[in-house]
Amino acid sequence: MPGKGWSVAPGDDGYSRTSPVGSFRVNEYGLYDMGGNVYQWCEDWYHSDLNEQAVLNKEPFLKNDGGGLRYKVIRGAGWDCADPDRMLSSYRIFDPPVARIDNCGFRCVLAGDASH
Repeated sequence: MPGKGWSVAPGDDGYSRTSPVGSFRVNEYGLYDMGGNVYQWCEDWYHSDLNEQAVLNKEPFLKNDGGGLRYKVIRGAGWDCADPDRMLSSYRIFDPPVARIDNCGFRCVLAGDASH
C-alpha cells in the first residue's frame, strides 16, 4: 500500500503511535483515518456473523461471540496493526466493553459546514 497514510508497520507514517486527525488523505467517502490510527469502538454487540465466512476461517477466534451480549464490536485497525485485511472498515473484531487499550478509540462525527 504505497503512499503516505497507508503504512502497515508502526512508526512508518512518521508517528510513533496515533496521528492527528486529518494527517493523511481522505477516502472516497470523505472520511479521514478510517484504518490504521486506532481501532474504533462501536455501540453494537459482537456477533460472529458480522464477518464473512472467509474471515472467520482465517481467524477462528472470531467465531466465539460470547453469546452475542459479551463483547462490543471494534473495527478498522490500530497504529500497531500490520495486517492489511484489518485496515478495512468492514473488518470486525471484539473486546469486552470494560477493556482499555491504547490502540482503540472512538470517532466523533461533526455534521455541518467544515469551514466554520
